[in-house]
Amino acid sequence: MGNWEKLDILVQETMEKGVFCDNFTFSIRLSAYAAASDLTGIDKIVGRMESDPWVILEWDIYSIASNGYLKVGLVDKALAMTKKLGALGKTLAMTKKMEQIDALIGSTIAFDNLLRLYAETRQKDELDRVWMLYKKKGKIYNKGYMAMISSLLKFDDIDFAEKVFEEWESRSLPYDFRIPNFLIDDAYFRKGLMEKAEGLMNKILAILQFDTWFYLANGCLETNQIPKAVEALKITVVGCPPNWKPSRQQAYFDNLFGIFGRE
Repeated sequence: MGNWEKLDILVQETMEKGVFCDNFTFSIRLSAYAAASDLTGIDKIVGRMESDPWVILEWDIYSIASNGYLKVGLVDKALAMTKKLGALGKTLAMTKKMEQIDALIGSTIAFDNLLRLYAETRQKDELDRVWMLYKKKGKIYNKGYMAMISSLLKFDDIDFAEKVFEEWESRSLPYDFRIPNFLIDDAYFRKGLMEKAEGLMNKILAILQFDTWFYLANGCLETNQIPKAVEALKITVVGCPPNWKPSRQQAYFDNLFGIFGRE
């Protein structure tokens, strides 16, 4: 018997004793069904929450359900949940539930999830719309910029991603190297835009992480720019901590250190 089935039995026992589910209990059950890819369970919990007048619907419920559907490739159902998440703020506004409105609008996590979900479900117009709402909400932090840039790159929209990156640079937020790395590794290297990669890396050279040089070296290797690959790898070796290995693509590591044999 799976753990979620044991959870169902426990919930049933408590209900027979007159103790009914609240938001927290529903959320736990929904997360368990999503983790187990139990689509019937997801449908059941969402339906019960939507029909229960004592339950306060919050953004994370639809986010959990959407992730559960995406996990098994049900894009249409995931998109339906994502649209409900996006519409939740409008519903709350119409009913004038101000505390819940503030919680939804004030939750950067909710916006970050919306961006990611619309990217996963290939809804570019909705992605752009939510980004504009996000910007009107107030200050966007590093995670918000990471969510938007990574989402845009799923559509290969490098131009828009570059504009978002420039906006992030202008905000003087704590410098998070993962943000330029999205452009360098996930856009420029993958598209063979080595001049753009080098230009961005030179721009942030004074504070550049050694692993970014590592990915530049691999990009140069894949485009047969061996001398540049060697120079970038030398900088990697000088700057990296003892016993460091890249977290992604072991083939990168093997290929790069093999180039010394060709030089």
